[in-house]
Amino acid sequence: MTSGEGRLSTEQHPERIAEPPGRAMAVVLLLVLISAAIWWGGLAPSMQPPPVVAESAPESEFSAERARHHLREITRQPRPVGSEAHDLTRDYLLNQLRGLGLAPEVQRATGMRRFGSSVWSADAVNIMARIEVSGEGRAVVLMAHYDSVPNSPGANDAGNGVSAILETARALLSGPPPENDVILLITDAEEVGLLGAKAFVDEHPWAADIGIVLNVEGRGKGGPVHMFRTAGGNGNMIRMLGRTVPRPSAESLSSAVFGLMPNDTDLTVFEQAGHAGMDFANVHGLTHYHSPMDSYERADPRSLQQHGEYLLNLARGFGNEDLASLGSPERVYFTAPVFGLIHYPAAWALPLAVLMALAVVAAAWRARKRAVASPGRVVVGAVALIAMMALLPVLSAYSWGLIRMQVPEYPWFGNGAVYHSTWYLAAFCLLAAAGFVMLVAGLRRWLRVGDLFLGAALVWAVLGLVASWWLPGASYLLLWPLLFALAGFAFAARRFSPAVGAGVVTLCVLPVIVFYAQMVVEIEVAMTLDMIGAPIALLVMALGLMVVTIEHIRSALRWALPTGLALAGVAILVAALWQAGFDDNRKKPNSVEYIADLSAGEAAWYSMDPEPDEWTRQYLGPEPVQDGLPEWAPAYLREPDRAWHRPAELVDLDAPDARLIGVESSRGESEYRIHVTAPTGAYATVIDFAQLSGVRSLSINGREVPGTGEAESEPVETIIHYGMDEAGVELQFTAEDSDELELVLRSNIPGLPTPESGSVPQRPASMMAAGPSADRTRMQRTVRLDTSRGQAR
Repeated sequence: MTSGEGRLSTEQHPERIAEPPGRAMAVVLLLVLISAAIWWGGLAPSMQPPPVVAESAPESEFSAERARHHLREITRQPRPVGSEAHDLTRDYLLNQLRGLGLAPEVQRATGMRRFGSSVWSADAVNIMARIEVSGEGRAVVLMAHYDSVPNSPGANDAGNGVSAILETARALLSGPPPENDVILLITDAEEVGLLGAKAFVDEHPWAADIGIVLNVEGRGKGGPVHMFRTAGGNGNMIRMLGRTVPRPSAESLSSAVFGLMPNDTDLTVFEQAGHAGMDFANVHGLTHYHSPMDSYERADPRSLQQHGEYLLNLARGFGNEDLASLGSPERVYFTAPVFGLIHYPAAWALPLAVLMALAVVAAAWRARKRAVASPGRVVVGAVALIAMMALLPVLSAYSWGLIRMQVPEYPWFGNGAVYHSTWYLAAFCLLAAAGFVMLVAGLRRWLRVGDLFLGAALVWAVLGLVASWWLPGASYLLLWPLLFALAGFAFAARRFSPAVGAGVVTLCVLPVIVFYAQMVVEIEVAMTLDMIGAPIALLVMALGLMVVTIEHIRSALRWALPTGLALAGVAILVAALWQAGFDDNRKKPNSVEYIADLSAGEAAWYSMDPEPDEWTRQYLGPEPVQDGLPEWAPAYLREPDRAWHRPAELVDLDAPDARLIGVESSRGESEYRIHVTAPTGAYATVIDFAQLSGVRSLSINGREVPGTGEAESEPVETIIHYGMDEAGVELQFTAEDSDELELVLRSNIPGLPTPESGSVPQRPASMMAAGPSADRTRMQRTVRLDTSRGQAR
């Protein structure tokens, strides 16, 4: 059919669906949609953490004011594994648990995990206490980790979690005891590979008593706390969550997506061991993650309050539940206004998707009879929406690629974070909405509103079927908004006045905004603006279901609608760029590191920053270069344009060392035993088997590393050991025979030596250390062990 025939066909069947409701009514509808998007995008009370409960509250309640006394002590300074602050924090926690009348224990163990050809290990010290009721049956485990990364006080990650556990324990002990024991597990070495949790699961006898694990995490500076993942059959867990927690925030979508991503928490270790559990976290403020700004002063106390409400209510709920029969079939769940947590069996997802697809077919058949849509044009409408879901996100991603170079902070955060990212998101959403409206206006030359809506509904129905089959936890996000939109379309096809019809249809699409405004924001929070295409694709998909209302408004306002949206988007973008930059509250991250190779007798200052600034130049000098790092430097630092550097004086500092304890040879292979030590305060010590093709049958401090003993297993090439104490570690492994065993050892020590000027430069208040790797000293040496004599040289 030609375009002329398309226009003729539309004129032969005048549409009642999108009759202009009048300019005043159109403005009202537009304000309703924008207000709903802003409200459900973050301002609604359900999108915010709850108010803080005062310290004067009854003893049986959780009070963030009380818990923050613990947080202040825990976050006085960074507490990486092996540091003095780490030890002081452990002592504080043990004293607080004793003050509650409990008998805390510590578990000292070598935790280890394998990652390809590398093994990560740590001298972990877990803290445990048990609120013992019967000492029998399954127990509820409340878990958080007390270590932090270097340079970060770790208020949200995970000082809030530890503080919440202490306050929850106090509240539990002040009321009627639960029927099940409650284990307080404060793990160590989470930041270096979940190694404390691994040691507990592998070695501690209490691991056999676990009924459910409630793990508390945090990223950023605050925001609402989400129950973002379940481990094990979640049916009874979700029922308990809805029954006991007054303001839960939980969506099965996040749990389903988390399972597809390479992210881990301590709960991962327990899930791999077959234990049930739930993960809780606040994630707003990525610029604060693993940085000095994750501090007591900047942490939102409301997030701590919500963490505590989850823990206390669920500890009481599961504490009186038969945890031996906790596992039950998976459920789809999400939080809805007024109704709270809605959940139903995941097995219903596919039948519901089939019913919704049939409803779309029925709506299309009825629309055809009423001459407001035709099957061929519906398919064209579906293709048009898919094209817009590709085009507008691509344009947004390309635009952000250009704009981000004008955002001062973007190059300095290696994770894609920028300050006030929601401003940029709002601008891109408005510009994408303007583009959608203009494209729809062009399509209206050939397609009716019914064709466009039913085309969008067809896309939603197909995606709903796919999600229900492949990822049931995400299916609700496609099925329920579609149901309400279909109801609005059915109403719009009847004979009502334009104002009444437009008003009712708008009410019916509000659930689309409720679901998707929050989702668009949360996806940007989780994935950053570098993935702007994802939230924009969701926005365009949602606008497809709202096309009837959009056409009601556009038909009355004409080109004023897309023009106004575009101008608003540009204005917000300009405002975001105008206020971008660094100050005392929006700090600039920068870094300097000192690296020395004692075997080569050389050293260098270097920085991974985009460019030197006034602070780093005090170490790097006035003319640092980006090429020519010595061959002994790690390979990634020697990549072109990778690191700014200059030669440095070799300072008199300790370096890691190794000695041969023994060697036994048999059939072309040898079993080696070596002892490795590290400088005091070393955070991480890397042991690189330089001249060997890898080692097998590896044991660290007498513990065999799983998966290294089989002949077909991948050899281990590198060990990274965290928090090595003065006793060092003993390694035992099998490798090919060699007259000389060569090891490259490197220890990373938080802090910098004094530069040649003799004075230590102080960072301005508008700057901060750029994450865990900043401001560290890396002492390296190559050790050659004579295997015939057991000597090092």
